[in-house]
Amino acid sequence: MFNHELYASAFGRAVDVMRSSPPNKDHQKAALRALVALASLAAASLRLYEGVLSVDDVPIPDSVPNVSLLAERLRVHRVSELLIGRGSEPAELLAIMRGLAAEPGAGGSLKVRLRDARSTRVMLILEQTGPEPRPRSVSQAIDLSDIEEAERRAWADMGEPAAPPAPTAPPLPTPAAAAAAARAPEAPPREPKPAPKDEVLEGWDAQHSSGAAVPSDGMPMPGVLLTFDAEHMPVRPAESVPAQLPRPIAPPPPPVPLPPPPDLPIDRDSPMGSALAAVVLDPYGRAVLDRLAALGDAVSAALRDDQLDAALRVLSVLIDLEPGAPEGTPRASYAIVLQRTLTQEVLAQLAPCLHNPALNEPATKVLRRARAEGVELLLGLLASADNLRERKAYMAVLRGIPQGKDKVLEMLDHPQWFVVRNVAELAGELRVEEAVPDLGRLLTHHDQRVRRTAAVALAKVASVTTVEPLRRALKDGNAEMRALIASSIEGGHARALAMPLVGLCETESDPVVLREYLRALGRIGTPEAVQALARAAEPGGRVLGRKSVANRLAAVEGLRLAGPAAGAVLQALADDADKAVREAVQKALRPRA
Repeated sequence: MFNHELYASAFGRAVDVMRSSPPNKDHQKAALRALVALASLAAASLRLYEGVLSVDDVPIPDSVPNVSLLAERLRVHRVSELLIGRGSEPAELLAIMRGLAAEPGAGGSLKVRLRDARSTRVMLILEQTGPEPRPRSVSQAIDLSDIEEAERRAWADMGEPAAPPAPTAPPLPTPAAAAAAARAPEAPPREPKPAPKDEVLEGWDAQHSSGAAVPSDGMPMPGVLLTFDAEHMPVRPAESVPAQLPRPIAPPPPPVPLPPPPDLPIDRDSPMGSALAAVVLDPYGRAVLDRLAALGDAVSAALRDDQLDAALRVLSVLIDLEPGAPEGTPRASYAIVLQRTLTQEVLAQLAPCLHNPALNEPATKVLRRARAEGVELLLGLLASADNLRERKAYMAVLRGIPQGKDKVLEMLDHPQWFVVRNVAELAGELRVEEAVPDLGRLLTHHDQRVRRTAAVALAKVASVTTVEPLRRALKDGNAEMRALIASSIEGGHARALAMPLVGLCETESDPVVLREYLRALGRIGTPEAVQALARAAEPGGRVLGRKSVANRLAAVEGLRLAGPAAGAVLQALADDADKAVREAVQKALRPRA
């Protein structure tokens, strides 16, 4: 059941923590998560009228925590109604939280903030800033002389004498007259003069409530039915005029229709949906352990029925609520239920969801929350993964778990060669610099496949720490290994390898390997790499020192890979005497499609 007081309290707390100084990011995130969770269950309309805050027209007492502050912030920003649609996005809720917390005019109005957040589910209605139009008096709305004439004609048609005109109220005294009357001695009260028997308005007080003027004989007057607003009722002589009549309370403005609610993966009427609602509506209150235990049982039942999507999203909400739990029983309750729910069997069932783009985010959140159990499971999956895509997915989760990366690097000492190869390949793809010492050690591994993978991984990391192990690999390796390492070097992050490659170009005798070195310099693209390529592309002497056309073409290819940084060098080679070089330069200067 929707709890109106909890909704108002949660919203007020969210605004309050946004006003705290210095800001507490953890409290702000927890307050936002609570609002997102509440908004995922139902829409709500917060209305401020006559100083009273209501949620869906249910008045909220000021004794409810944070309600007085929320009402005050709505009043300051002149908000008469705030509508929160079901499924409101975090960006929308954060915009209205920050707007209400700020002073009017600071950082833009509320409507500007919602517009910038592209809000479609949060709307507000502001108070009218202009003066209210004055209600018209009876004399303005109806000409009383016309009424009197109608009365005389009605009585003449019945053969009766016309009724005398009704007495009118005396004019209001001027300030001078009012002061004089205040100084005059108090006159004794006068007895009211009895009205004539044939007066039409005899017994006005008793008869006017019916809305019709009734003659003394009790017969209704035909053709004349007078209805008056209580504020504009004709008045009797001054001594019987009431002091002041209360103004009628205007009805509240009609609610603005909300956008249609989004489709949710959890049916609120299902056992898991109702258990989640019970937790979200009071996430840290009394008996929270009982509600969390019921939700954990519902999640376990859903997993047994293979409802992975709904179970993952419920667990994700639960994990989002945990950081905001106060120390003591609430925090311990969340830890107990999550530890009991996230068993190895459950984690193994949820891990394949990492490869589903729609479920990757909640699955990552759940596996990271599992901590040590999650690390153990993911390491096993990483070791036996068939392809690099799966290994990347597991490593992405492990890097977000404390000690997860260290556990991965420990697998480089695994006795099975294919496990070591898989982890080494992953370390190179993700450029894990902490793995460089271990990768350098693997260059002497007994299995050639591991040595090859470790060398390629070092070339992809390409940091300063990789210069020495790569120099050894390029010096001791055969031509195939040297070409493979050079072809794996690319990107500006590999600038530490530029000068070592320049030195290797001067001593390399294998033309295939030399061309790979030159292309690698082009992919690095630093100024020193471009200068080395410019020297390699020069034609040399006419007879002595003439350079190989194949090597010059490889240098031109490297300049093309260097991009705009090599444009001036290529322009200088556009009129080269060698036709093959000119054609290669013209091709390199063409804009890329």
